[in-house]
Amino acid sequence: MENPHLRGILQRIDAGVHKNAHLVYHGIGGLVEIIHQKTSQVRALRLRRLNDAHKLVGKAAVLEDHKQWIMAIGSGKVEQVDRLVQINLKRRGGIWALLTMFHRAACQVYHPKSYTEEDKLRGLLLWRLGGARVVGIANRALNLPSHSTLSRQSIISPIVVSSSSPTRKELEGNIISCFEPLKDLLATHHVVHQVLMLDELKVKERPHYDVGSNKIIGICREHGLKTSLEYNSEKEVELLFDAVKTGEVHLATEATVGAIGVLTEDTRLYSSRPILVSGSCKRETGIEHAHLLETAYEASKSTKLQTICIASDGESRRGEALVRLTFKHTLSPESPIFDLLSPLPFINLEVGDDDLTADKDTKHVIKRLRNLTLRDKGVLVEEVHIKPAVISVHWLPVEP
Repeated sequence: MENPHLRGILQRIDAGVHKNAHLVYHGIGGLVEIIHQKTSQVRALRLRRLNDAHKLVGKAAVLEDHKQWIMAIGSGKVEQVDRLVQINLKRRGGIWALLTMFHRAACQVYHPKSYTEEDKLRGLLLWRLGGARVVGIANRALNLPSHSTLSRQSIISPIVVSSSSPTRKELEGNIISCFEPLKDLLATHHVVHQVLMLDELKVKERPHYDVGSNKIIGICREHGLKTSLEYNSEKEVELLFDAVKTGEVHLATEATVGAIGVLTEDTRLYSSRPILVSGSCKRETGIEHAHLLETAYEASKSTKLQTICIASDGESRRGEALVRLTFKHTLSPESPIFDLLSPLPFINLEVGDDDLTADKDTKHVIKRLRNLTLRDKGVLVEEVHIKPAVISVHWLPVEP
C-alpha cells in the first residue's frame, strides 16, 4: 500500500489515535485516558517536589551540624579531637553523636581512652624518664595514657613485691623477669661476675592491695607472718587492721630494695635490675637481716653468674649481717685471686662462701666515723679516747 494517507488511516484503525495527536482527533475514551495520565504525572511531580524539599531541609540541618562541629574544633576546649573522631567511627555514629561526645569531653565528664601507638610510646618515655608522678601529670594535662594503662601495655613482667619475708621462689621469679630478655646478650658478651646491691627507700605507711598476688602489701616483713595477708574476704582485712591497732603487726616505714648489677662494659647490661622489694618497720635484728641477705644471695645464683660481693650503705644492722655472711674465713691460698690480693699490706682477706666479700659505701663509713667523734661518748682508737672536747683543744690557736 503506497498511499501514505490510507496507510495512516489503517494504522489508526488498528492501534488507535496517537497520544500526541490533537485532542479533536481523540474520542471520549481517549480523552479520559489522557486526563488520567496527566493527573498522575502532576501528582508525581508534586510528590517529587515535596521529597526534594524534605531532603534539602535535612541537608541544611546536617550542614548546620557540621558548622557547629567546625566551631567546636576551633574553640580548643578539647585536645586531640582525632581521638573522638576515631571512637565515633568505630561506633558508626553520626555528626550529632560526635557533637554530643565533644560537649561531654569539654565538660570533663567523658575521657576518651582510645590511645594510639604514638601516645603509648610518649607515655612510656615520660614514665622511664620522670617516673609515675610525671605520667600522672601528663595523663591529666595532655590526655596521655595513665600509669596503670602503661603498666598493662608493658611487655616487661612486673616485679613481685614480697608481702612478708621474701622467699627464694619469689626472688628467682623476679630474676627470670629481669634477665630472660638478656639471655642471648649475656651469652655473646661472656659475662662472668655480678654484684648484689641493697638499699632502703622511705615509703608511706599505708597498706595496699596487690592484684597480681592477691595479697595486701605495705606490712613489715618482721611481723607480717603473724596474720593472714592474702585477701579472701573482708574478714582478713579487719583482722589485719586489728593487729595493726594492737601493735602486733606494723605498717612498713621503709622498703628494702635489692638489685643485681652485671659487671660489663656494655651499657645495655650494666644498669642494675631490681629483684627484691620488701617492707620493713626497722625492728629487724642483724641475724634476721642476715637471713634476708642469704636468701637474696642464694636466689642470685639462678643467673648462672658469680656474685662476688654484696654492696650496701652504712646501715648498722646490715653491717652486722654482712659480717656474718662475708667474714667466715680467710681467703684460701688456692683461690685464683689470692696471688693478686695477698701482696697488698692493708687488704682485708676475710671472705664468705665462694669468696664472697662485702662492699660498704666509703662515704657512709666516713660519715659514721664523723658521728662518733661528735658524740660526747667519743670513740676509743689505740687506747686513745677521742671526744669532741679533745678535738676542740687541738684546734685552738697556739699561743706564742
